[in-house]
Amino acid sequence: MNLLKLLLLLLPTCALSSVTTLTADNFAAEVASSPKYLIKFYAEWCGHCKRMAPTYAEVGDSMAETYETDQVKVGKVDGANERAISSRFGLTGFPALYLVDGWHVHPYKGSRTKDDLVLFAKGGYKSVEPMSFVSSPFGPLGYAKGTMMGVGNMLLDCYEWLVGMGLPKALAGGIMCVCGMFGSVIWVVMFAYMTSGREEKRVKHD
Repeated sequence: MNLLKLLLLLLPTCALSSVTTLTADNFAAEVASSPKYLIKFYAEWCGHCKRMAPTYAEVGDSMAETYETDQVKVGKVDGANERAISSRFGLTGFPALYLVDGWHVHPYKGSRTKDDLVLFAKGGYKSVEPMSFVSSPFGPLGYAKGTMMGVGNMLLDCYEWLVGMGLPKALAGGIMCVCGMFGSVIWVVMFAYMTSGREEKRVKHD
């Protein structure tokens, strides 16, 4: 009897496991783990997102059942809190859905029904123009946005930690400004170095 109760308690957890929660810590590894990835950006305060949650869970279950043939994983991102990720996609509202197929990112603009979402994930996305390389979250600009947002969040956390340790707010803010400027210089130098290296290779190839 106790074993039956335990199994009943575990069933809801198992049902939700087909939709992976993506964060800044696991985003890159998770997206790289599957040829294609359907991603939903949501916010806890968004009413449309709450109403869509059960449907999206069903989409996850459906795609998990056909993963061997369709090769599509399903994930979700708390776009309001995971800003380092959401900034790369240039979100304008919630919920927002994208199908990532390698380097190509296809935005979803259809209805939020299970059948339409599954159809989109199974191949319907191919009829949708992917985001341009410039605006793509996996292009240079996308990576730059994510990096800058991640650094900003880190500096804010450090600021709050310093204030919590007893430093005056003005001093803590000054330290973070210096660190931010120093980090920005390093990032610009590294970006220029990588860009010049690619240009030299292109000239030599030509």
